[in-house]
Amino acid sequence: MGRIIENGNNNYLDEIINNKNALTKFVIEMNRRMHEKSKETSKSYKNHSFISFNDIKELHNKNIQMITNLSVREETINLQISTTHVKGEGLDFKNFEEFSKECSANSTPTLEVILIYKFMIFDDDKKDFESYEIENRLISRVSQLKQIEDEAPPFVSKAFLSNIISPTSKITIKHDNYVKARNFISMFDEWVEGIDESNGFGVKLLNWLKSISHHIRRFGKIAIICILGFFTAKAIDTSLVEINSLAKFIVAYMTIFFVMWNISDMTLGKLEESIDSYLPLSYLEINKGDKKLIKNYKQRNSKSIFISFLSIAGTIILGIMSSATYDLIKEFIK
Repeated sequence: MGRIIENGNNNYLDEIINNKNALTKFVIEMNRRMHEKSKETSKSYKNHSFISFNDIKELHNKNIQMITNLSVREETINLQISTTHVKGEGLDFKNFEEFSKECSANSTPTLEVILIYKFMIFDDDKKDFESYEIENRLISRVSQLKQIEDEAPPFVSKAFLSNIISPTSKITIKHDNYVKARNFISMFDEWVEGIDESNGFGVKLLNWLKSISHHIRRFGKIAIICILGFFTAKAIDTSLVEINSLAKFIVAYMTIFFVMWNISDMTLGKLEESIDSYLPLSYLEINKGDKKLIKNYKQRNSKSIFISFLSIAGTIILGIMSSATYDLIKEFIK
């Protein structure tokens, strides 16, 4: 356990304070420790999380509690809070109260929030200082996607961009003692697990569909054409032996084949695109701009679901029509 450096009861520190030479060395050593490159530990998370302002406040309180448990006074903690918004706007805050007042008034969607805590503790056993820097990075995936879509060339599809999976939160710790640093990661783990998120069977099913979506158009068209050929061959009338009737049959069949091929390509292509365009939501919701952007992406997801059902219905209709193709051809060649 460390000890706060202001503690005057410690004999070692008393000796330093009462000796000018020792005090000078003490200040130099303290400055060296502050600027010395520390070991670094980090962990990223890709949860589909819904992070509200209250969640950020809870995280801040947990960090302060963890740090003060190391015998560090809260007023000695160097706190830096910064926010980045879509279109590159950024804001910096020196305390959480200022952050809480200003962040809610912004109308531009929040891209990320970064909380950095810097502090030092004095280790009685080693008679030395330990410096720490805790960085919590919280990222809005919908804002990130919005920015990428705005900057991407027009030929890059939104469906492709929706498949980019980036971390939604990350903790990075620069430390002198891994055991103490690991406690902060454990705390961050618990905080992440307590956040609301898109999860369960729906997300697992969607991830599976996305993984096979590029096969839907290819094998779907083959399946429809096979149905067309099977039912036509099964129902074909062997009395069609006259050259005139046979020629009409071939022309009619090839026309229907071509139409079915193109309609199925279009229908199944829309199904593939709607699956790839669906985005499991993950966001920061701390201002009006965030709420508006989240609403837009929810509407996009609803549209993707609607198009998927229409595409599936269209594919089923094509299958039914394929089974009745020969009856249509017979009417044509009479």
